[in-house]
Amino acid sequence: MIIKEIRNNYIFAGQAVRRSSDNVAKDTKCLPFMSIAVCRTGGYLFEIKGKDPVSVGPGEAVLIGSDVEHSVTHLFNERNEMWHQWLFFDARVNYSYKLDRLFEFPNKLPACILPDLLSLIERAIGLSQENTITDTVRRSAMMFSLLDLLVPYAVPVSNFSDELKGTLDYIEENFCHDIRLDDLLRLAPCSKSSFFQKFYSMTGCSPIHYIENRKLEHAALLLISTKMTISEIASAVGFGDPLYFSKRFKHKYKAPPRIYREKVLTQDATL
Repeated sequence: MIIKEIRNNYIFAGQAVRRSSDNVAKDTKCLPFMSIAVCRTGGYLFEIKGKDPVSVGPGEAVLIGSDVEHSVTHLFNERNEMWHQWLFFDARVNYSYKLDRLFEFPNKLPACILPDLLSLIERAIGLSQENTITDTVRRSAMMFSLLDLLVPYAVPVSNFSDELKGTLDYIEENFCHDIRLDDLLRLAPCSKSSFFQKFYSMTGCSPIHYIENRKLEHAALLLISTKMTISEIASAVGFGDPLYFSKRFKHKYKAPPRIYREKVLTQDATL
């Protein structure tokens, strides 16, 4: 695949000091963006679906891919505290593709990049989410600095093919609207049976499920980056029934939309 464009879709950083008195329980999560968590004091234990557990101690960092179900346990030091920082980001390649759909990254990040990564997170914590030209440029610059650290450790995903690019581009442009299967088949350079096989092999799900995932991913970003009501967001991403939207959102992200928004905005949805 020839990479012609990488764009910043979202980047956000934060930090918090947790204490054992906060009664932080083991929590199961699924986030719509790639996530980096750095432990400054205390520790983490990550259990990632389909992989061996990952433990993270002081001065270590973990990377979790987007839409990856995982659980996290916070481990406290002798002072019953844990200081951690995090960075959420969503980079899109050639308009349609999430970075971690094209490349695999190690869950435990190499120690050699930690000083630069920590410096980047410190700068990103104060990064404005406003939409002025200056703010947009700063966020994009921050994204490229981050990718400069991570890409040397990326491994291309073996089942990726450009054959369905036209179909995926169409979904990306229209997922908030009704998409007919016939429209997708018309764009695919293969038979109907072959299309379903190739689509599943490349995305891990059916076209209908993939479209719903894109709706819900976009809804999650709208929840944390706008003041739109849940009903407005449901309508904006193509759900006619807000109650059904909330049900599907909770199924995917393990929390109703309102709780999900509160957790992220109060920095409780960190890894």
